Amino acid sequence: MKPSLIFNKLLKILSFSTLCIMTILVFCNVILRYFFHSGIPWSEELARICFVYAIFIGIIIAARSRTHLIVDFITSRLSLKNQKWVSLIANALSIFILLIIVDGAWDLMQLTKDLKMPATELSTSWLYLAAFISSTIYIIILFIDSYNDLRNK
Repeated sequence: MKPSLIFNKLLKILSFSTLCIMTILVFCNVILRYFFHSGIPWSEELARICFVYAIFIGIIIAARSRTHLIVDFITSRLSLKNQKWVSLIANALSIFILLIIVDGAWDLMQLTKDLKMPATELSTSWLYLAAFISSTIYIIILFIDSYNDLRNK
């Protein structure tokens, strides 16, 4: 099995797992609060972490399969050659923005590394790590896509 297929499968399993964990935690907490007037204190924090990671894993999945929403009413009217150039320009702009996000996520991780979440005592920087990792992977995906677009001229 190709490494890229293994990576895709791993991403889908991670995304599904985080969504399942989040759903179970929130559901159990709602039941406990409704019937027993008490909940699991750490479940809200863990559900929030799962939610953040599910979103950023989903971004990588969409990037790998090129299924992000796009508005193509202008580019669809261009020739194939011009569509590739517009795609390369869009990828370059995306990489620039993602580099800003990576830098910002890194700065936030450094600022919040000593800040602990109240119930779990986990560092708040774990939340920003998701943005850092997914943006870095997204940059790699865009470089690969751009290389493939240039190679297939």
